[in-house]
Amino acid sequence: MTTTRGYGDVKPVRDLVTDAECYAAMQFLDQTAHEIGAMQADAEHSEYMIGAAEAVSALYSDERSVEKRKWEARSSPSYLKRLEEWRDAKREFLALKARREAAGLKVEVWRTIHADKRARGVPEPGQR
Repeated sequence: MTTTRGYGDVKPVRDLVTDAECYAAMQFLDQTAHEIGAMQADAEHSEYMIGAAEAVSALYSDERSVEKRKWEARSSPSYLKRLEEWRDAKREFLALKARREAAGLKVEVWRTIHADKRARGVPEPGQR
């Protein structure tokens, strides 16, 4: 026999994530799905361009040693510029990824709370 138990023992958890917050989180996930893919592609492309800048700089180096050419290329302005572009693209991508993970966690907390309410037999607002 299942008894209906109230939510008095866990009041702070009851409204940890509201329906409106869950809906906003789902909207955010939906609206940023394409954006995060584009950001990831930009970050990967920027990473590729670092190698291209290094190769071009090494090609025009006057050094004879491969190691010296590599280090000269890695200190070239074009390489350093590409490195900064990659850092910025990666930072933007990771920031959006973290915000999406936080939104996903809100949805999961909301789902957990509502599953717990169903298991306890706690009616949803407006239901008896």
